[in-house]
Amino acid sequence: MQLQSKNHLRRRGATLTTQGSRKLNQAKAQLEIEQNFKRYTLEDLSEKTGLTPNTLSKVFTGSVGVDKRTLECCFNAFNMTLLNNTIAKIRV
Repeated sequence: MQLQSKNHLRRRGATLTTQGSRKLNQAKAQLEIEQNFKRYTLEDLSEKTGLTPNTLSKVFTGSVGVDKRTLECCFNAFNMTLLNNTIAKIRV
């Protein structure tokens, strides 16, 4: 097994700011309204984003950091762009 160089490691430590979390939750709520108030489960969102329910739980609760690409997948699923001011922190 060959070790990856430090530059190629994924940095898991990004969480959403309050503003970013609010935007993502508002987009989810808007989609639910457009779908006749059908509540989206983590499994439903998993199909939409291509992320696991466990990863989505981390994103929506903000309890554990994820990598930036994960946050981008969530925002892209709702036709939004992830901006730098929506990422709270990145820890290495």
